[in-house]
Amino acid sequence: MIDARPPQAQAKNLRSAWSALDKQAPVFNGAFEAALAQSIDEELRLVLPEVTGSGFHEESLRDALDSEGPDSMTLIDVSEMERMLLVDRVGQRFMAHYGASVNQLSLRLAALLGLDAPTPTSNPFRPDVFVRAFLLAWEKSALDDQATEDLLRALDPRHSLDLAPLYADLNDALVQAGIEAQSVHRIKKSEDGAAASRSAPGAEEPSANPKSNFGSLEPERANAEGRGLAPAGRRIAAHARQFLNKLGWGSPGTQEASVAGGGEATYATADPEFMGYLGEMQAGADVSAPARIEEGEDPRSYNVLRQMLDREEVHRAPDLDRGTVDALAEVFDFVFSDPAIPLQLKYVIGRLQIPVLKAALIDREFFLSADHPARQLVDTLAMASIAWSPEKGEGDPLYQRVDNTVQRVLTEFEDDLALFSALLLDFTKFLFAVEEQVQGNIEPAVDQELVAVLPELVRNLNAGLDAIGWAGEARDIFTRRLISTHMAALRVKQPPPTDAASTGLEASAGKEAMKELDQRLATQLPSEGDDFDAIAQTFTRGLWFDFTVDKTTKHRCRLSWISPRRTRFLFTNRDGFDAFVRSEREVAKLLRRGKLSVIDQLPIVSRALDRIMSEQDPRPKP
Repeated sequence: MIDARPPQAQAKNLRSAWSALDKQAPVFNGAFEAALAQSIDEELRLVLPEVTGSGFHEESLRDALDSEGPDSMTLIDVSEMERMLLVDRVGQRFMAHYGASVNQLSLRLAALLGLDAPTPTSNPFRPDVFVRAFLLAWEKSALDDQATEDLLRALDPRHSLDLAPLYADLNDALVQAGIEAQSVHRIKKSEDGAAASRSAPGAEEPSANPKSNFGSLEPERANAEGRGLAPAGRRIAAHARQFLNKLGWGSPGTQEASVAGGGEATYATADPEFMGYLGEMQAGADVSAPARIEEGEDPRSYNVLRQMLDREEVHRAPDLDRGTVDALAEVFDFVFSDPAIPLQLKYVIGRLQIPVLKAALIDREFFLSADHPARQLVDTLAMASIAWSPEKGEGDPLYQRVDNTVQRVLTEFEDDLALFSALLLDFTKFLFAVEEQVQGNIEPAVDQELVAVLPELVRNLNAGLDAIGWAGEARDIFTRRLISTHMAALRVKQPPPTDAASTGLEASAGKEAMKELDQRLATQLPSEGDDFDAIAQTFTRGLWFDFTVDKTTKHRCRLSWISPRRTRFLFTNRDGFDAFVRSEREVAKLLRRGKLSVIDQLPIVSRALDRIMSEQDPRPKP
């Protein structure tokens, strides 16, 4: 970063931090270990309040850093407010990088804790916990206070402590313990018949159970679409289900494959003749073919794997290889049926069918492990595709990157799965760079929103203070300090200094006011809120939605920012523009009326396998 010639003051701070960390590494590492243990203990105490004992640190790290937490409205010192905002902003950078793994872990932890949906604090291992511990460790090391902000801003998930193995191990541990992410979340229709919130457009069936995790809103949608398959397609689904059962998918310990001495399941290698046939098919593919699916066509007609099932080469293949074709044909049917993926990109991703089949034959763990490189690439491309819209055209950088990635697989893949890993890394770097640019576009909209709410905030505040008869110097100090804190959050200017006496007075008054507010909310919310309000309370930044403006107009948007007290939700397009703001209550109202629907963002292969295993076998039982 120093070599990039940043502004002089920033370069000086970065150079100082670099030198201090180089010369005083043991001091910082010791402080970071202690802060990290203390941080996670504190988070565990929040989700497991019944657990006590000497295993937990007595001192509260949260109290040490942000006495009331980042969502508090208590009138704390301006510098403390800035630290909270800084931790939150850097933490979101890490969240964007590890989002899929963290979301999966949050869903499983919510299931473990018996929660209907994840809460902001139900995952003790979320990225901002590590960022907060890093900040506290640096401050306690007292190496250079002036460099604190620039050092924390320099944290980059690509060049920092790699959290990916941690999240993979935690997810695996929960899966082995039988804890899966909740996969059913349906929203009933409102009384006036308006459709409620759905994971994607096209889902019509009501349900009486709207409570579950936000990431899995109505994944049974594709199940309903699958019922429209011809009888031959239904038989293939049954074969795929039997094949997955044989592998032991979803049922650890029930595999019928032989088990080696180390306990690892082993399978016969793919038939060389069949692999040669697939290699010829891949070599003959038109890698430059444009997206030709026309509006109104059934994308599943482009399922090459399903068409292959009648070929003699497939009939001659061993049972295990034929089962792989059956199961993967069902997976790609699900991809082609997912309404969240634009039509053109369904065609592009669909061209991966043959190389992904080869990868699944080379490593049978494709259906058993979310870490299979070919499966990860399919999941990532499908997830990224929901951000593209046909209006952007095929010259759009996102479309081009997806298309080029698929072309490289078609032209370069033979039998080395490392190619999938390399392409996944390149594509992830591209997404990260795009996200960094988008965040830069969002910040002005956030600042504008916060500035815009200030006049109305002051008017409402004054009306409330008049109503309780609070006047005099104490009220003036309180108001000035509130406005200063608000402006400090925007970093518009440094607020004027205040004396210790006024700080103590306002802090006391602020805490008392917040106590009364919390008591009032505790009595109001249960009676006023409904299931849609509960769902809106689970939404986090980064979720994608379809927003229905009228019968003919629908926009895809992302939840890009949430105010600390969740009174403002900022939605933008993929590039961080076309912003509009709604309150949490307004978001719940849009869900209730069916005008806002959440797009399912769980990995698409896992959802497809869930669908295959949950479908009712159409054949009569003996």
